[in-house]
Amino acid sequence: MRKKKQIPAVIDQVRITRDGNDAIIEYADPTISETRLTIGPQIKTMTDRDIVDVFNGVMAAQQRLLEDWIEPSPRFRPASHR
Repeated sequence: MRKKKQIPAVIDQVRITRDGNDAIIEYADPTISETRLTIGPQIKTMTDRDIVDVFNGVMAAQQRLLEDWIEPSPRFRPASHR
């Protein structure tokens, strides 16, 4: 069965491991797929909570981009569509 896409992470519902410059986020719910997030060398000084905050920020930014793509805000519409 195909796993569900990721949802915003809650610190006590995920396990975070590090692999070089990447964080691997595994959900306690086995039906949600894990995520590998490339952060870079600063990951060495980040706490798990910092990583969750970065991950959730990335997810929020992706959602905003998707919403603008589906229903562009006036500032992104070509002048001919305003």
